[in-house]
Amino acid sequence: MPAAASGHTAAYVRALLTCSFGALLAILTGRAEVLLLVSALAAWLALAAASPKPRPAAARLSSSRAREGEVCELTSEAAGPVALATTLRAHTKYTPAWGAVLGGAGSKAKISLSFSRWGMYEVGPVTLVSHDALFSQRCLSPCQLPPVRVTPRADTSSARSSLAHPIGVTGAHTSPRRGDGSALADVRPFLPGDRLRRINWRVTSRVGELHTNATLTDRDTDVIIAVDTLTDVGSDTGSSLDTSVSALNVLARYYLDAGDRVGLHDFGTVLGSLRPRSGRGQYRLLTDLVAGAERATARNNRPRPLYRLRGGSLVFVCSPLLRADVTDEVISLLARGAQVVLIDTLPGDLTAEGDETRRLAWRLRLLERAETVARIEEYGTPVIPWRGSESLSPVLASLSRQGARRRR
Repeated sequence: MPAAASGHTAAYVRALLTCSFGALLAILTGRAEVLLLVSALAAWLALAAASPKPRPAAARLSSSRAREGEVCELTSEAAGPVALATTLRAHTKYTPAWGAVLGGAGSKAKISLSFSRWGMYEVGPVTLVSHDALFSQRCLSPCQLPPVRVTPRADTSSARSSLAHPIGVTGAHTSPRRGDGSALADVRPFLPGDRLRRINWRVTSRVGELHTNATLTDRDTDVIIAVDTLTDVGSDTGSSLDTSVSALNVLARYYLDAGDRVGLHDFGTVLGSLRPRSGRGQYRLLTDLVAGAERATARNNRPRPLYRLRGGSLVFVCSPLLRADVTDEVISLLARGAQVVLIDTLPGDLTAEGDETRRLAWRLRLLERAETVARIEEYGTPVIPWRGSESLSPVLASLSRQGARRRR
């Protein structure tokens, strides 16, 4: 980082030149009134020479983590007046819009930043210019701040309220089979081999015969969210990768709040992968992976297979379904005994730009994609378009229907 540079301001240089010219003119013309005209500037120069030099200023961010749409404040720290300016970046809203502000003596200069997309954002380089009280001297202090990790929005309230009953296929949910669990299924007469701690003493005292509680077996599995980062199509306001991250965030929070184990698998190299775990710490790790992702990572490689997979795991595949090798991975997961739900992340308003040939090629590609979707649905895998957090209810409803068909 460059060191701070001190010097005089342009106002000081103008005042010095004006006084020098006035003194020279008074000497050449012999007119003392010229000195009277520049005497005020001379007094200002004398006070400026006696005033202390400004110290280097510093800048800081209110937080190194933020969510999409949240405001992060960039403030300066200086004893006197200070000017704060930052380099404008894409997908960042600045207040003031030009990214520069001047703070007076005793006040702080502040710039508000709001990030419209998830990921890692560089702030700056930031330039601070501190002045003395008379604005005669300045100290230029370049400053490089750490990047800001921006996590996606977490809004699942509408999805939770629209589903009256939790699904019975994954995680900390009950199965229709009776066994050693926590959910009460029935109260029956006591049999040899039953555990004493399961005796229902209330029913026993009323009936006069030992009765015990019959429970349902607690089912447990892994919830894997596989994201296709090999293809990212769409506009800056909403691409397929943005839609995949939105689905990842909503699904992970829903299942982690339910007490399930959630993991992440990236078919590419943008987000990275995470082994299934439960708890709030897992959600923080997931959001950290998303916030630290680099969008410019190459995506033209082949998909990475999901090797660690237990039989009966629930796998959500978030993909725009534009690559045949990703479709082959989905079919491979089905062949390995996983329960797969495919989240379609292709933007609904996506169109081809250019001449008629490009538009015709895109229509043909959409026809091939429709055949791919039909092929996947033939294997019993639901394909659900993702249109925000309200799409969670159709996903859970399809899982409930799948669970009902399996029980029959």
